[in-house]
Amino acid sequence: MKTLLTTGQAGRRRPQGGFILVTCVLVMLVMALLAISMFRSMGVQERIAGVTRDKAVALNAAVTAEEYAEWWLLQPQATSTATTNCTNSTKVVVSSFTSPIICGASYPLSNPATLPWGGGTTNTGNIITPPNFTVSTSGGQNSVYYAPGFYIQLLGSSTSGLVYQIDAYGYGGSAGAAAVVQATYVVTSSGCDTSGFRRKTSGATC
Repeated sequence: MKTLLTTGQAGRRRPQGGFILVTCVLVMLVMALLAISMFRSMGVQERIAGVTRDKAVALNAAVTAEEYAEWWLLQPQATSTATTNCTNSTKVVVSSFTSPIICGASYPLSNPATLPWGGGTTNTGNIITPPNFTVSTSGGQNSVYYAPGFYIQLLGSSTSGLVYQIDAYGYGGSAGAAAVVQATYVVTSSGCDTSGFRRKTSGATC
């Protein structure tokens, strides 16, 4: 007598539950979110780098203008330049040694940190375009939005010499990137150098 054996439940394959598919979908979703976050972060970092560069260019332009004013005050032409009763519209494009204006002690800038100086659409004071500076309102590499400038005010005299205050501004590639620097100098003719003039910061000695 033959016995017929049948396959029980243990011999059947269990249907898949789909956990691997769900896990893969979740992993892909997480990776996509990370990629989007990285792209956004890179864009923000590029904008921060651009703003930082613009600020650095603006500061460099302002320091360049201030150093030019400092250098000019050491020239013999500066000693023969009479002070000017400056107004909000007094300005000059510096093109020669004798062209910068020196404002009198009674004509300070009302708020040097606010640009443009004078409250108009353009800055008052001395405007200069140094070599290798390109002025362009459309932006671009190695260009500044406005030409840098400086404002010289004769504060008076002291036992050391003539005391000046220099305010200078500079722009980066846009009108929103600007920097202003300020310095006080004493110019003396006490023979501290061969030209008979020497710039020094307040309180310094020859």
